[in-house]
Order: sequence, then structure tokens, then C-alpha cells
Amino acid sequence: MPWCRKRLGAPLAEATVIMIRQLSALVLVAAGLLTGCAEDVTEPAPAEAVADRAMDRFMSAWRTGEWLPFLDMATPEFSFWFPVGPHVGKHEGVSGREVLGRWALANGTSGARLEGVVKSRVATGSRVIYETEATGTAGPALNYRNWEVIVLTVSGDRISGLHEYWGSFPPA
Repeated sequence: MPWCRKRLGAPLAEATVIMIRQLSALVLVAAGLLTGCAEDVTEPAPAEAVADRAMDRFMSAWRTGEWLPFLDMATPEFSFWFPVGPHVGKHEGVSGREVLGRWALANGTSGARLEGVVKSRVATGSRVIYETEATGTAGPALNYRNWEVIVLTVSGDRISGLHEYWGSFPPA
């Protein structure tokens, strides 16, 4: 910066250089923040957003026993698959929705309470697949722990399917 020193004088030239460096750093930080914001603003595809909202309500229902917000997202014709217990099997259509309602009511009134964590999530078209881990109390298991795969199928702004799969070992 010899030309600056000759024109501005050494102290003013140094101050100008420092100010330019600080301004450049500020611009780079702002650009990085804006890039981060742009990534945060990117919304998931509509099916993913609907499934995520349903999964949030599903997890909340297990914690609180309040299943109605989750059930409100279910279509009248529903595909409900469950691996064990009185609601075991593949239930389709209107009866699938009815079995889902009975299953949720039984869980809500039994005192079963679980704290679930989504470990991974993959979306493929209208289906979103969640790998979860749950702990708490459910049925006769006072120290319940299980690993599930839950597949939600989205139709418009609601869910039309819940298929739950458990691992190769029974829940503890």
C-alpha cells in the first residue's frame, strides 16, 4: 500500500486498510449468514411437511395420551398395519381408520406413555419413513424400550396410512 501512504499519510493509510479488512470480514460473515438463512428457509416437499406434522402429533400423543390431534390428520379410508397385540395385522379402508381409532383410544386410556425420538427420516414420494426409538411405559411393560420403523403415507394435507414395523427382537 505504498501509494496510500503517499497520498493519505501513514497513520490514515493504516486506518483505511484496517477498515477495509473489517468491512470485508463483515461482508463475508453477512454472506455466510444469508446462505445459512437460505438453507433454513428451504421448505420440505408438501408430502414431507404433512408427514412431519403428523409424526410430531404422533409423538405428542404418545407423551400425553391425547390422540385426537393425530387422528384429525387421518383420512376416512386408511391403511393401518400393526405388528402385535389386539390390533395386529393389515387393516385397510374405512375399517382401517376404525381400527386406528380403537388402537389410539386404547393407548390413550391405558396409561401407556412413551418418549420417542426420530433417529432418521427418508422421504420417497408420498411416503415418509421414520426410524424411531421409544422408551416409557406401555401395557404390561413398565420399562418399555423399542425400536420401530414407521411409514406414513400422505394424501393431500392428511395421512392415509400408518405402517409400523418392529425390529427382529421384541421390545424390552
